[in-house]
Amino acid sequence: MYEYKPSRPFITEALRLRFEAGLSYRQIGEQLDVGMSAVHKLVQRFLRANLMWPLDESWTADKLELALFPSTRPRPDSDLQQRRPNYSNSFKLHLVELTMKPGVSVAQVARANDINANLLFNWRHQYKLGKLTSDNRQGAAFLPVVLSPEKAPEAPAPATGGNRRQTDLQNTTASTLTCELLLPAGTLRLSGTITAAMLQTLVRELDEAGKR
Repeated sequence: MYEYKPSRPFITEALRLRFEAGLSYRQIGEQLDVGMSAVHKLVQRFLRANLMWPLDESWTADKLELALFPSTRPRPDSDLQQRRPNYSNSFKLHLVELTMKPGVSVAQVARANDINANLLFNWRHQYKLGKLTSDNRQGAAFLPVVLSPEKAPEAPAPATGGNRRQTDLQNTTASTLTCELLLPAGTLRLSGTITAAMLQTLVRELDEAGKR
């Protein structure tokens, strides 16, 4: 079944600003981001329909639009599919974001993209209500993330008995020494495991440096 959606959601607010607040057509257009001529046409249709403001509660926005703009009455679904292009949400969102930029009007964006300004205004209304999102956002899915505590490295089992001496000896042998001496002839760097030959070289160089 066809569900009617008003293409001019600003009708009720525009009439209120005109008859209650007493704003001009230009002021109403600037406040609602609608063309001044559209506001003027709306008010004239309202007066020709012999309606009085304020309206009673039975006059919904849908009913009021159908009364003032009979051409917007629902048409068969097949006719609508042939006449109305199917714009993607990404396209709608792109145009709405353009109208949000300073100095850019809805009429300019609509004219540049060859669409009806009222249609773009309706997209802006959906955007403000949070009903207009991009196609990519609608299909996005979140993957679950599972955090597991990191295991601490296991400490080696303490050596016992005769194996303890062997372990201490291996640790002593594996220790390294890095030494740097600034000598008149240059810099001496010693690096590696601690050996008797290395210690002799270090002592000899220190002794020679002291005699110079």
